[in-house]
Amino acid sequence: MGGGIVLRGASERIAARCVEWSVVAPRRIIPIALSILAALAAACGQRVPAAGPLPEVPVPAATTAPLPRWALTDEVPTPPEDPLEPYRGLGAWVDLFDDALWGDPEGTVAGLASRGVRTLFLETGSYRFRGPIKHPAAAGRFLEAAHGHGMQVVAWYVPDFAHLERDLSWSIGTIGFRSPNGHAFDSFALDIEVTKVADHAKRAERMLRLSEDLRAFVGPGYPLGAIVPSPLRGEGYWPILPVDRLAALYDVILPMAYWTHQASGEAEAYDYIARSVQLTRDAAGRADVPIHIIGGIADPAGPDEIRGFARAVTEAELIGASVYDVATTGEDDWAVLAGLR
Repeated sequence: MGGGIVLRGASERIAARCVEWSVVAPRRIIPIALSILAALAAACGQRVPAAGPLPEVPVPAATTAPLPRWALTDEVPTPPEDPLEPYRGLGAWVDLFDDALWGDPEGTVAGLASRGVRTLFLETGSYRFRGPIKHPAAAGRFLEAAHGHGMQVVAWYVPDFAHLERDLSWSIGTIGFRSPNGHAFDSFALDIEVTKVADHAKRAERMLRLSEDLRAFVGPGYPLGAIVPSPLRGEGYWPILPVDRLAALYDVILPMAYWTHQASGEAEAYDYIARSVQLTRDAAGRADVPIHIIGGIADPAGPDEIRGFARAVTEAELIGASVYDVATTGEDDWAVLAGLR
């Protein structure tokens, strides 16, 4: 756990204070400077006009409150007996832009539990925001509420692969996160989709390096998931994606098999998912690779398409499935997804 990779409580608090000072310092320094200037002018018999209200100092969008002390640890949670457990059955996705859901973690979880959801996939961080956890207090509430309903919680993070040390540190910080009552995430999943590194080969190499370092940190027993682009994606999007290498590093592959805008109706949705499953197995080089498939996007899809999705999942005997995302899934959709419980 050396090499400056593991997040330590002290270093995280120092970093947070640096960000905080960069925001509030102008508000503290400007009034002091004006007071000194006024005093000097008065001593010279000059009058200084009263200063008007200070201009608003913009707070960078990528800042958040520092993590509370109880959330900081570099310990890997005790691995479950079954590393696939967090990915079995029906799942549900909440991302960082679902403000209403983040505003009511307990109510969100209760609603999902009533629909038979076994796993909550919670986006805890992204390279777009200062990490490792963008909303630590709400994340802790999600964890405790979900565990209270017997649900698993998988944290997922979006790296850019351009800053590997940061991506690894924030991933490790997420794995080590604890709620006020000591609850930890049941698994961690890496979202492999950003193309900020333009060179395809370099991006794939950096993605694998991050994945290898992540596995080295957590050890062989901790469950990791790889969220990967659809196998039916366009040729120019992640043309180099070594799924076979990922299958050796991660416990579960989660293809983003979003059929909307590419297929319509029950039969086409069924075909899209069935082909996605087969292509993922072929790319992994093994028919038994554990797959939790993600369908969607939910809002353009109707119950018929959800029905085709569910039928393909059942016939393929996958370990789990979900539709992206909670905020866009309607009641009719949930009624069909109940069959995946």
